Order: sequence, then structure tokens, then C-alpha cells
Amino acid sequence: FIDTGIDAEVEGGYARELTDEEKAKAFAQKLKTGKGFDLDDFKEQIAQMRKMGGLSSMMDKLPAQFAQAAGKLQGGAEEKAISRIEGIINSMTPLERAKPEILKASRKRRIAAGAGVTVQEV
Repeated sequence: FIDTGIDAEVEGGYARELTDEEKAKAFAQKLKTGKGFDLDDFKEQIAQMRKMGGLSSMMDKLPAQFAQAAGKLQGGAEEKAISRIEGIINSMTPLERAKPEILKASRKRRIAAGAGVTVQEV
């Protein structure tokens, strides 16, 4: 008997696929109910978008009427803005990501310093 390890890779891929499907269902439920969606979820959606090639790649795949409207957006400006938002979210504590309403001036200053942005952007 020779073990090639292929079965483990296939099973691992299947498990990953199920996990992604479960995450998608949980995310859809959060959006549907309007409860439980937080900045961690938003950050995860940004990561998913990047896995699919980023915003510009997604824009290229839109139907013509939407692509025309999307064409009005500035080239890489959206990617920069998304990176800044991601930096801001990464500079927050888990509690701040879960409850952004607790962000007061001192927390915003700390987050801005950590993300390399202005306090107004936070």
C-alpha cells in the first residue's frame, strides 16, 4: 500500500469548501436580519474580494451597463481607499470592531496613529 497524500489534500479542500459555504450562509443570515454584522465581517468581505482579484477585477466582470457606471470610478483610488479602511479596522481592538459606537476621541486618535491616517478618516 502506497500513500500518496492526495486523498488528504482532496479531503482538506472539501473541508475548506464546506467552511467557506458555512461562512457565506452565516454572513447572509447576518445581513438578512441586520443583527450581528460588525467590522470583522466587513474586513472578511474585503479579504474575500481581494481573493477574487480585487475591486478592479470585479468591475471588469460586470455586465456592460454596470461596467459603464463603474468606469466612472477612479482607477486605483478605490483600492487605496479600501486599503486605508482595512488599516483602520486592523488598528482597532476586537471590542472596537464589534462595537464601533464606543469610539471616542482618544480611541480615534490611537486608531488613526496606528493606521497612519487622520482622525477625521476614522
